[in-house]
Order: sequence, then structure tokens, then C-alpha cells
Amino acid sequence: MIIRLLALVLSTAVLTACTDEPAAPPAPDAKAVLAASTAALATGAYSYRVAVPKVEISGVTDVPHHRAMWTTTYRDGPTEPVEMRLLDDDQYSRTGTARWQHIDLSRAPKAAKRMGLTWTHADRTEAKQALQAVTEAKQDGQVIRGTLEGTRVPAAGTTLSTIASRLVKPVPFTASVDGQGRLTHLEIELSPTPAPKSEPAARWTLDITGYDTAADVQRPAGGKEMPDSFYATLES
Repeated sequence: MIIRLLALVLSTAVLTACTDEPAAPPAPDAKAVLAASTAALATGAYSYRVAVPKVEISGVTDVPHHRAMWTTTYRDGPTEPVEMRLLDDDQYSRTGTARWQHIDLSRAPKAAKRMGLTWTHADRTEAKQALQAVTEAKQDGQVIRGTLEGTRVPAAGTTLSTIASRLVKPVPFTASVDGQGRLTHLEIELSPTPAPKSEPAARWTLDITGYDTAADVQRPAGGKEMPDSFYATLES
């Protein structure tokens, strides 16, 4: 009788201990994870590459040191690659092997803001704008899949403007984050378009690497200085 009573007491204690264990934390909301994943793009240093069938944009951004450069390459047609460099308020640009042109953005603040060339809006991947249009998302480990509403994606910038005509309805996406929750990959599936364009299905792809690596952006020598009349026209 005593043995049976002891066994009952022990089993009750075990059950009580089990029920006292804290509940597992809830899974993070996939939309919240995506929203937080782009924060480092506005404040940190990293390399990126955006690709669609006809255009590729690759570059580096270093917000703490106010350094950035990127190259836009056209995969068909006669257009030569366009290179851009930003060092503080100095913008340098050239097409192909032409001479560099220098613009002092401090003399054209309104134009700099209009063209997205300020350090207060330093992220040129446009990942944040795309992810703000997410309507459904589900996370599996470090991969998040879902749907974004194409008509809610602003397409005025350099990268998203390449697919503006294709964002006319909900489209699927896949994103990946690293161990610190930072975005490392984003791809948007683009449906084929009807005639007369008749574009095949495609993907807009963004890859981000080299977080926390300072950018080595050199100031070109012998750049052509723009005349005063140029700044007057730029700011008008």
C-alpha cells in the first residue's frame, strides 16, 4: 500500500512539473521578419546585384562612410554599361569608356533628392519598397515565400523601374535572410505578357552579400567638371 502511494505521489509530481514548463515562444510573423530584414540596407555596408533578363545592376553601398558605386549593364542592344560613383556629395558617372563627369550634389540638393542620390535614402536595391507590398508570407527556416501585390510596388527607382510594366497583379516571391535576420535574397516571379509585347515569364532577382564590409570606392582622376549653367538647369 505504501509503495503504491509513493508511486502515485511521484507520478503526480512529474505531471505537475511538465505542466509548469513555459510554453514555446510563438513563431515570428513572416511579414514582420521581412519588414525588419531591410533595415541594414539603409544604414550598413554591403554588395548587391539586381538582375532581370535584359538588365543587370551590381554595386556596393557603404552608408557609414558615404561611399557607393554601381554599374548598369544592358544585355541586349548597343547601349554600353553605365557606371556611377558617389563619395559624400560628389557624383561621378560615365558610359562605357568615356570620360568621367563630376557633379557636386551639394550645389543641386533638390535634384539629388529627386534622383535618389542622398545618404538619407541610401538603399538603391528597392527591396524595402517591394516588400512593403507583401500580402501573404510564410516562413520556413530562413526562407520566406508568399505573394506581393504588384500594383502597390512603386516603380520609380533604378531597379524596380525595369519591371514596372510587369507588376500589374499579385505575383509570387521568395526571400531569404541570414542568421541576423538581414535580407540576402529576393526574387519576384513575373508572368508572361500578352501581345504586342509578348514577353516570356521571367524573374527579378536581388542578391545581397558582404554585409559589414567597407566599400573600396575610388575618386576618378580627371573628371569633367560641369559648368554653372548646368546646375542652374538641374535645380530649375
